[in-house]
Amino acid sequence: MAAMGLLMGSYHRIWYPDSGHPGTPNAEEAAEIRETMRDRDEAMLEKLRSKLKEVESESPWTLVRSEHHIEREKTKLLERIRRLEHEVSILSAA
Repeated sequence: MAAMGLLMGSYHRIWYPDSGHPGTPNAEEAAEIRETMRDRDEAMLEKLRSKLKEVESESPWTLVRSEHHIEREKTKLLERIRRLEHEVSILSAA
């Protein structure tokens, strides 16, 4: 356990040398991290929206792609899109 703690501490000192506490990024790094996360989430949103359009255009044709299956997939995609939109709005506001 102690060795693991030392390894983690040294890892954070390498990546965040100017931070006051190990693992705590300074203000510039935090802004860069937020921007990277926002960009990643926006890219994922575009992917999910295109997948949702694709699923909405499908019609049920077999047992595997039944109407229930398509509706369930649409519901999951809409929920993920809603969550990501919320995260992006938080990251944009910060």
